[in-house]
Amino acid sequence: MRRRCVFIFFILMFPVFSQANTLILRDFLLQFAGVRDYSFTLYIDFHVRDVEGGFVDTSIAVDVIIRNGSDFYIKFLEPTVVSDIELVYISQKHTLITRYKDTEDVFPGAEEYLAVIKNVTDVLSVFAREDAFETESMIREGNVYKIRLLPKTRRVLSLLGIDYSIVELVIAERDGKYMLEEFNVYNSLENEYMRVRITNFAFGETVARKFPQIPGGGGNGF
Repeated sequence: MRRRCVFIFFILMFPVFSQANTLILRDFLLQFAGVRDYSFTLYIDFHVRDVEGGFVDTSIAVDVIIRNGSDFYIKFLEPTVVSDIELVYISQKHTLITRYKDTEDVFPGAEEYLAVIKNVTDVLSVFAREDAFETESMIREGNVYKIRLLPKTRRVLSLLGIDYSIVELVIAERDGKYMLEEFNVYNSLENEYMRVRITNFAFGETVARKFPQIPGGGGNGF
């Protein structure tokens, strides 16, 4: 997950995209071939049921910088209770550093702290199975393209009363370039969802220079 972070999703999805024969998706993926330094802001909205059967809305916003495809920096922006918490992971040192205001903590051998992220990678990898998902016809609204991915077994799952997930990608074209603006996941009834908006995307050497400097090579804090 560290090597690809958010964009590992695009790599995992490539077989599905190719089978769909969608030139827009192909061109979008090719734009970022070999990119290892990038930054973006994520706005994540959750709308899910609580234990009492009602719905709960939660929002999270984070700034992210990836350096050399392996080091990452995350700063929480929202909600207020976690705002200004910062995380830095230095892969060469296997070290995770956390900071909140003037307080820093260093966690050597931080592989164990990233187990949850690796589990997310395992979940996303299922979308790479060509026999598992199919794409609906792409919808175009001006310069925005929407693609929805559905499990091929959804009819059987519905008969068995088993919920399933629908994935929706929203890609915008600007000046001949394509950018993923949203990555959304819905349940089969589409009354629960996770919506991820991606803004402020940048990549290249300038981004790498924005990565926080770590005194002592990654072991002594920011």
